[in-house]
Amino acid sequence: MSLNMRELRRFPPQIWIVSVATLVNRCVGFLGLFAAVFFQGMRATSGTVAFALLAVGAAGIVGSIVGGRAAERLGSLPVLVAGCFVNVPLLFCLSFLTDSPYASIPVAAVSVAISQSFVGPSAALVSSSSYEGPTVTAFAFYRIFLNVGMVAAPAVAGIVGFSQFPLLFRMSAVGSLLAGVLLVAERKSMSPRASGAEAGQAAAAAPEPPVEDPVAARHKKVRLWSVIVAFGVTIAVYAQHQSGIPLSLDRLDGGDRLYAVLLLINPVVIIVAELPLSTLTAKFNWGKAFAAGSLLTCVGLAVCGLSSAWAVCIIGFVVFSLGEAVFAPLGNSSVAELAGPAENARYQGYLSAAQSTGIALGPAVGAWGVLHDRVVFWIATAVVGLALAALLVATGKERVVARERVEAAV
Repeated sequence: MSLNMRELRRFPPQIWIVSVATLVNRCVGFLGLFAAVFFQGMRATSGTVAFALLAVGAAGIVGSIVGGRAAERLGSLPVLVAGCFVNVPLLFCLSFLTDSPYASIPVAAVSVAISQSFVGPSAALVSSSSYEGPTVTAFAFYRIFLNVGMVAAPAVAGIVGFSQFPLLFRMSAVGSLLAGVLLVAERKSMSPRASGAEAGQAAAAAPEPPVEDPVAARHKKVRLWSVIVAFGVTIAVYAQHQSGIPLSLDRLDGGDRLYAVLLLINPVVIIVAELPLSTLTAKFNWGKAFAAGSLLTCVGLAVCGLSSAWAVCIIGFVVFSLGEAVFAPLGNSSVAELAGPAENARYQGYLSAAQSTGIALGPAVGAWGVLHDRVVFWIATAVVGLALAALLVATGKERVVARERVEAAV
């Protein structure tokens, strides 16, 4: 299951450049991670903090959708470059507003929206690269850089100091500038073009696009939105490790220490296992593989939340982390496979919006559920996993009848 250096060299420059740019951005992505700490540190009222977090969360959802649709019209690379450079003055301005909650809210919201607009175009570039292997493996490789950046950001903030937001935001501005410069400097590698003769030959040899049957088109949209909804719900369940799990472990002796151990286990499993697992899941129908990942995520968390033994909690959390390693890259690759090149960026943006919604709503739902009835909540979480698995298995099935109708129309 492991990948050697020769296999790593198979990833084309386009994937490497997007991945490194994402790593640079995520390593200094402090606003999204520490928005609650930032607004709370200004000694704002609880109502102001809640409004600020709501505005930032809503901005992330809107930014994901707008970024995907803009990439569909303007191209993925221009949207990424524009977002990186526009975010530089916003983050730099935010570093001077650390004592002004009302002035900082709109700036922070716009900055988060632009940061989230990065996701859809990045995913579109990864899936449209010249990589000859499975698309899910390309996304798993890309997500290594994403996850390393998300682990590095809290570490950097811990070294600098969680209260030093002026410096942290200036570092974010520099990171956004570096990512933009990298993308501009390597734009030729990002958009390889054939010679004039090769382009003419390719155009002449290209077949006429098939006439898409209306029934098949509607079925494709239903499948796409099924994937997006299932991904968003799975992410909402995934977010329970931030609220439902610590509240469930609070009843145990040393529950806080156990939770700290679990938080170390998750990124290690993801970084180490996600890419090798993608080479395995690529051999199966994507709907079944996606279903397995969602089910493992939900059941693993349920076991962890219900158990009273450290060992069982750790085993459940490992299962949860393996589920994340399976389903996370499959979300992007499934959308890329269903949407096709023309609509990929738009639906990748919708997928990112679903992820942002799940992350925003999940912790609140988990806290409410565990505090009301812990056992019922975690059993319901496992049932949700079964329902998601059934939906994804059905979504992954091809409709032969629709395909035959398209062929007949041609």
